[in-house]
Amino acid sequence: MKKNFFAPLGAGLAMLTAAGCASSNAEALYEAEKAQDLAEAGKKVCEGLLEAFKSNDYKSMKLFMVPELSAQYPENVFNQSRNDMQKTLGEISDYEYLAQLKMPILKNMVYRVTFKRTASDKSVIEQEVLFRVLLSESKGKVRAMSFVFF
Repeated sequence: MKKNFFAPLGAGLAMLTAAGCASSNAEALYEAEKAQDLAEAGKKVCEGLLEAFKSNDYKSMKLFMVPELSAQYPENVFNQSRNDMQKTLGEISDYEYLAQLKMPILKNMVYRVTFKRTASDKSVIEQEVLFRVLLSESKGKVRAMSFVFF
């Protein structure tokens, strides 16, 4: 149960329209490309994005995005988004696929993502947010067109 632009976090989560996990992300990308079903491929792409974000692996994350998105979401923006989320929410500890929302042409997938961090009093704070990814398929490849944590 694991699982388009990110959201810098401040008072709330706002929308923006991936080391050790590099090999597993490459495998996920390979699996997504050979998946028979678009929904199955979409889940692999979404989970690849989350794993790349979790492991601070921008190079892997780029593999799961359409070129236009990766051009709009360079490594420095990824790093800032990830740092902001770490400060506010902590680290991704788990994720779960929730639904594919009906939408013509594109796939709209939603995951629940659990973050954990340690408070100043050493207690563990757990928070959940939603992760939505818009996916497109072109020439047999499924890629993220946009994504958001909210």
